[in-house]
Amino acid sequence: MKVVDLAVQTQDKEESNFSKQIGRLNPFAADKSDGKATSVVIKIFERILDNQFVLLTNLNLAGLETPIPMVLIGPPGIWVINATAVKGIFKATEDTWEIMDDRFRRYRLAKPNLLNRTLSMADAVGEVLAEHDLKLERIDSALFLTDPGVHVDTARPKVRIVLVDGLERFGFNLLQSRAIWDKAAIHQVSRALAGEGHPALEPKTFEDERDAFSFRESIPENPTQLPPNIIYDRSESAMVKKVPLSTKQLVVLGFMAMVDIAVLVALVILVLSNS
Repeated sequence: MKVVDLAVQTQDKEESNFSKQIGRLNPFAADKSDGKATSVVIKIFERILDNQFVLLTNLNLAGLETPIPMVLIGPPGIWVINATAVKGIFKATEDTWEIMDDRFRRYRLAKPNLLNRTLSMADAVGEVLAEHDLKLERIDSALFLTDPGVHVDTARPKVRIVLVDGLERFGFNLLQSRAIWDKAAIHQVSRALAGEGHPALEPKTFEDERDAFSFRESIPENPTQLPPNIIYDRSESAMVKKVPLSTKQLVVLGFMAMVDIAVLVALVILVLSNS
């Protein structure tokens, strides 16, 4: 997975006292502990996701006082991810975010509303992509809670909620999901969000970066049949039914099987000769 930290673009900018006061009052203001939550997610994803995925972190968009923690772009599509280390017992119902009041033992509205915050981040991403004439059918949003003791009761939340013990499963599910974007589409969306001139997203960095042992077959590129600036969905049933292994992977697996058989035969001969 390619991680592109966009915070370095703005780390040298000075923040005025007025901006600091606005940040304290803004519902999008993030807790300091949320930075550690983002680091936890990145470490898990780096172990699981192959380098067909691009993770943009600290994405600063107009209209948001604080950067978006993570935007994950890959073959299955795009995920806007808000990670937090908040503690407590919560309830998520559609776009309502509530917390258990320890004193009265009942739920009350929680501030900030992490569901609305995450949805607003996804809307901001959609607006930027629309400005680049990128037509996306959907932008998925997720709220990751990394504190091991947190508990959430859910009832049709508008945001995907993932606890810390479900992060690995979330990553593996992405690897097994149907691919709808090829390398060119991933590159186009990444550059539209991060900026056309970002050095980490130069075209050459996307060449020959497919993992040899990735269990996802790349979608064949066919630029002559695609109109410009359109993100497309290739949903043929054959792509779902086929074995997700390339010829190179099948050869490697076959060779490993032959080696295992040879070792087993040698052990059997050794045991028989000593008996």
